[in-house]
Amino acid sequence: DAGFGATVLVATGASKQEERFMLLIETDNKQLKKLKSIVSEKDSKAFITISDIKATQNGYFRNRV
Repeated sequence: DAGFGATVLVATGASKQEERFMLLIETDNKQLKKLKSIVSEKDSKAFITISDIKATQNGYFRNRV
């Protein structure tokens, strides 16, 4: 456990129709470099997108407000 909140989804790629795992991971900016390093160690070809979150309700961050 690296201290990140995560949800794992099974997804199918549109072009190749290959089944993949898609991870939705919530973290703060302080932990972003660590998270990207962990992902790269596990899968050097992982596609990563990063989005700012405006608000959360419940879930992993519920006590951090």
